[in-house]
Amino acid sequence: MLHQPLRSQCTRRVPADPLSILAAVARHAPIGYVAHGARAPGYASAGVGRAPQLLARGRLPAGPNGASRRSLVAAGAAAADAAAPAPAPARVSPFINVLLPTALALLLCNMDRICLSVAIMPMAAEFGWPASLQGVIQSAFLWGYMATQLVGGALADRYGGKRVLAAGIAWFSVASLLLPLLLQPATVAAGLTVPAVLLSRFLTGLGEGVALPSMSNLVASHIQPAAKARALGLCFSGFHSGNLVGLVLSPLLLMTYGWRGLFLVFGVLGAPLLLFWLKAVPDAPAAAAAAPAAPAPAAPAVAAPAPAPEAAKPTAPAAAARAAAPNSPPGTSMSSISVNINYASTSVPVTAQAATDLAASNAASAAAASAAYAAAAAPAAAAAPSTAAEAAGPGPGSAVAAAAAAAPAVATKSDVTVAKLLTSSATWAIIIVNIVNHFGYFIYLNWMPTYFSKALGFDLRSSSFTAFLPWLVMAVGSSAAGLLADSLVARGMAVTTVRKSLQTVAFLVPAAALMVLCQPGISAATAVTAMTVALGTTSLGQAGFVANMSDVAPRHAGKMFGLCNTFGCLSGIVGVTAVGFIVEATKSFTPVFQMTAALYVVGVAVWLVWCRGEKVFD
Repeated sequence: MLHQPLRSQCTRRVPADPLSILAAVARHAPIGYVAHGARAPGYASAGVGRAPQLLARGRLPAGPNGASRRSLVAAGAAAADAAAPAPAPARVSPFINVLLPTALALLLCNMDRICLSVAIMPMAAEFGWPASLQGVIQSAFLWGYMATQLVGGALADRYGGKRVLAAGIAWFSVASLLLPLLLQPATVAAGLTVPAVLLSRFLTGLGEGVALPSMSNLVASHIQPAAKARALGLCFSGFHSGNLVGLVLSPLLLMTYGWRGLFLVFGVLGAPLLLFWLKAVPDAPAAAAAAPAAPAPAAPAVAAPAPAPEAAKPTAPAAAARAAAPNSPPGTSMSSISVNINYASTSVPVTAQAATDLAASNAASAAAASAAYAAAAAPAAAAAPSTAAEAAGPGPGSAVAAAAAAAPAVATKSDVTVAKLLTSSATWAIIIVNIVNHFGYFIYLNWMPTYFSKALGFDLRSSSFTAFLPWLVMAVGSSAAGLLADSLVARGMAVTTVRKSLQTVAFLVPAAALMVLCQPGISAATAVTAMTVALGTTSLGQAGFVANMSDVAPRHAGKMFGLCNTFGCLSGIVGVTAVGFIVEATKSFTPVFQMTAALYVVGVAVWLVWCRGEKVFD
């Protein structure tokens, strides 16, 4: 309790929330005493734990309509516990806890994806698959990959990229294990080899389809905008490094364990990755988790002595005056009300009717002052409707719970649908560039080892190791592109200019390199160099169209990525399948390179006209 000299004139601030009033009544503890404009010493600990004693002595009144004293104590204690501050969250490092695990997850994704491009050659020799059928089989992954792009993005935006990508890791790892298990002698004898392979690769694609939308959501949620391009570059470095690791390990595993062992080993690797992912990645962004709730502004104390506790009851004129002035000055709090109480003894019995009338008055003033207050009070009232009703009872006090329950919820994110995203030319610029990018990317991914083997005469091991170099440059280029883009923006270059410039280079240089590959009689060294230049400069697009997705729709990054990647996957399916038929018909990759180069030029033209670097959707 307060020191004796301060008892005569003291102002007690009582929150308008009826549950907080009950907490004060039950615990008989001060809720912020103010004497002559300052809090009295020891106010924080005064009266703590006195509710059981007061209940035993009969100092706490029965509730309205015979409500038990114990109910009042329980309701007040629950309200006080709910108001207790949450413990400070553990420190989260964006690099250690978000970007590194994401890069590793994407690395394994591409390892499981690219292993078939190496295994397809011994598998085709074993089962007698022509080039056209090889293209169909390799495109099966993209069927599933495309199917979960939009779904994965929407789920990531709703439930968080951590949960969605964790489910994806588990799914594609099991699907990778499924392929050698399905291709048993009985399956081969029944002529179901191709359907079994198609099913396994389709399921693998389903699991991996959520990876990039989840990555986009994680970067948008945990990384500051100034470091966004660098973060994406790091994640895509892991993504492309999966191609490197896959191309190095796949021939070694093939020669040691056969193609069945290759899929088994890559599938088993998902288990330790999943455990690391669940432990390392935070459930919520560090900034949001660490941000404390904004304290309510303190109500000014009005020290006016009162003869008795009954004087604490707010009068009708006072309530009317507050209701008539909804736009209160900055120093006034609509969530608290100052009450003058004269403490003549050590403990003050407070009647339940006084608490009820006070709650009713506060509810009326809050409703008149601000609809936002009622909206903010709605979740609390809905969480404990029975407790509030028991505390207030029938009469004016019960209006608090009714008003709070009727208040509309405050929307925290605007409702931007896929149809809404498609109304902007900025979205279509990203979609078209994504179509062009994925057409070339999946051709490189699935057919490069075959190109080096068939067109340049490399054996299986040499073709895989030769294909390693372009992916190495692409992995390094992804991080370099992010650093370059963020540096240019930090120096004052417009975001739109940065996105347009980098994406233009990312398409025009590969177009020129592919035209070199079309020349007859080029050496193997020239072909490898041209392919390396093409893939290496394509990586600049990570700081172009990929980063532009979160420029245009920062709060819907997962959904935007899923939408654009769906179109890209469809393009990849067409490209990978078409290459098989073109190569089988022409015995050459030249028409493939010419077509891809032409698409790059078209993509640049569209990008320069429609690209926008500012936010379009909130």
